[in-house]
Amino acid sequence: RMTVAFWVKVNQRVGAWGRFVSKDGEWQGYQVRFNDSSDHGCFTARLTDGAGDDGGGININDGQWHHIAAVRDGATGLRLLYVDGYPDQPSARSTSDTGLIDSALGTALYLGTGPNGNQFNGYLKDVRIYNYALTRPQVQALLPSLATPMVGHWTFDASAPLAETSGYQPAGTHDLL
Repeated sequence: RMTVAFWVKVNQRVGAWGRFVSKDGEWQGYQVRFNDSSDHGCFTARLTDGAGDDGGGININDGQWHHIAAVRDGATGLRLLYVDGYPDQPSARSTSDTGLIDSALGTALYLGTGPNGNQFNGYLKDVRIYNYALTRPQVQALLPSLATPMVGHWTFDASAPLAETSGYQPAGTHDLL
């Protein structure tokens, strides 16, 4: 079970599969990124019994800030991409995506790029990673930035030092990710 939530503003597309957040995404992990060459989001989960890539239908390449939440519950088969607090319905899987994402503990978490250079031209803000699947009300509560328990939180705010602020010790540790 997991949720990756963040704000993204795209300035310009740079090729296909531009990624926002990924962890071991080409092998065993996950990626939240553009869906190939489209202007829609995509939540990729590798080595599950469902399809690897699930693309959405909402344009996020419009120069505006969008809140993205990628939610997965391997026990129930739920994989859902939220855009601005609402399910991006074409990316919903309700029963056919069970199993664990087996991302190696030593693999890097990438924000805005990845090991093979897929990146995007834009901004990320308020990246949060949870070790449980957020519900729709919990995702919607993130839009006004209401406090919720999390296992990772980076604000990327220029007025604050770059630090992980979830409270987990040692800083930067993440359960099941």
